[in-house]
Amino acid sequence: MMFHEDLSWLSVAWCLHGLFCLALFIGVILFVVWASKHLNKKGLKKLVIWLLAIGLVGLLITAPFANRHFKDTMGKWGKFKMMDEVTEEVTE
Repeated sequence: MMFHEDLSWLSVAWCLHGLFCLALFIGVILFVVWASKHLNKKGLKKLVIWLLAIGLVGLLITAPFANRHFKDTMGKWGKFKMMDEVTEEVTE
């Protein structure tokens, strides 16, 4: 991968965080569509509620791990970190 040497648990947490974000987004879209049309279909309403609940809880649980993954990635490659490593190699 571009930013990782291996597949770590932070990478998995980052992916899970993205999936929960997608579930929350789909739930919000479905809820808006449902509310605008005033549908009385219990199945769609139940699906929307489940997607919103799972997405929100999942986002809250995985947010700290996703944030740490982002900071670790930026710590490796951001703010000219790679240039510092090259400079250290040249001076040694």
